[in-house]
Amino acid sequence: MDTKLADLLDSVRFFYEDNINPSSRFYCVVQLDKMAELADEMGLARRVAGKGAIVPLATPLEHAISVEVDGKGLASYVLLDSGIVVEKSVAEMAGLPYAPYTPPDPVMILQMPP
Repeated sequence: MDTKLADLLDSVRFFYEDNINPSSRFYCVVQLDKMAELADEMGLARRVAGKGAIVPLATPLEHAISVEVDGKGLASYVLLDSGIVVEKSVAEMAGLPYAPYTPPDPVMILQMPP
């Protein structure tokens, strides 16, 4: 169990907790390696390079740019107890319980403008 990764995922949950809805089609993608770098956890950043956490949002982010994508591309993702969606390998690395996840199709990926 990677407690640093579990703590990082918990911080994602904490940030969005009032706006998480696992059945939503509006997704915010959080780059885990970037979050780890911000927390000055370079070893963790290397372990999760290129991995993201998907936060299904109850309400879309204001001023976000949305892109519609095929939800089938998330077939290898699982749902954490927190409502956050991650690749199965990330959940296993963190040692967190998870359930199978079937994403809606299509989904809307939300990004904040630069």
